[in-house]
Amino acid sequence: YIERLRTSYISFRKKMSGLLDEVRRDFPNLTDHSIDHVDNLWRLASLILGDNYPINPLEGYILGCSFLVHDSILSYEAFGGKDTLRNTIEWKDCYQDIIGTVYDNEEGKHKIDFKVIRQLHAKNCSNILFRQFAGIDNSSHYLLTDDEMRNHYGQLIGEIASSHHWETDKILNLPSQVNGLASFPSNWIICPRKLACILRCADAIAI
Repeated sequence: YIERLRTSYISFRKKMSGLLDEVRRDFPNLTDHSIDHVDNLWRLASLILGDNYPINPLEGYILGCSFLVHDSILSYEAFGGKDTLRNTIEWKDCYQDIIGTVYDNEEGKHKIDFKVIRQLHAKNCSNILFRQFAGIDNSSHYLLTDDEMRNHYGQLIGEIASSHHWETDKILNLPSQVNGLASFPSNWIICPRKLACILRCADAIAI
C-alpha cells in the first residue's frame, strides 16, 4: 500500500514541479512558490506535529498532494491560459479602472493578471487535477496519473488545497471523516479538517 502511495506521489511531484516553475516565469515578483517551497512545507509540518501526532500514510499522501496543489494555479498555463484569465469577470472588473488611461497597455494588463490570479488561485485548486495538459509529445495527460486516486480523492485534495485561503470557520465545511479505498487498511481514515489545518499552519510559518 505504502509503495503505491509513494510511487503515485513521486510521479505527481515531478509533474507539478514543472508547472510550479511557470509561476516564477510569469510572475517573478511573487514570493517563492517553487517545488522548494512545497518540500519545505513537509519539514514545517513535521515540526508542528512532532513525532507522535496521529496521521496515517493515506492522510500523508493526501496532505502532500495538497501541498503540491495549493499554489499551483499561479501561472497562466495552470489557470488555463492568459485569455482564460482575462475573460473572467474579476479581470474585466479590474480592467475598467485603467481602460482608456495611460496604464491601458500590456504592462498594466499584466499587473491586473497578477492581482486577479492571486485572488482566484485558491478557488481554482479543485479543477487542476481533472484537467489534461499537453506533454512534450503533444499527448494529453492528467497531472495525477493514478486514475483511482484521482477519481476518489482529487476533489478532496483540491478542497484541502483551496482551504488555505478560506476564512477559518469555513474549514468546518470539510467532512470530519472520509473512509479510505476498500483496498487500503480499514484504519486508514482521512480527517480532511485536520489536514486543512496542517496545511494552513505550515504555509503560514513558511511566510
